[in-house]
Amino acid sequence: MVHGRLFWRSRLAPSLWQQTQVLRANLERDLVNNHLMANYRALAWMGLLFKGWSEAGPWRDIGLTGLWEQMRLQVLSDGVHDERSISYHTLVLQDLLEPGG
Repeated sequence: MVHGRLFWRSRLAPSLWQQTQVLRANLERDLVNNHLMANYRALAWMGLLFKGWSEAGPWRDIGLTGLWEQMRLQVLSDGVHDERSISYHTLVLQDLLEPGG
């Protein structure tokens, strides 16, 4: 068990922190599609799960705000994704239904 905690503290946690910082700085805003929604969802998850980290609040706020904004833009009033493709509809629906979405 000690080895697992050491691995978490020395390798996994710093990697998650770094990846989230890179994601925050490189959101896929150029496409404004399901990728951007997934980016925001990941930021929200990191902010909600790692409340003790100093960046958690901004990650959570950016993630949840962006996720709601993109949901309003990308999901039409009839519930279909704006690309009108069943594959995109399924991906976005799955992202929004899974825990955290």
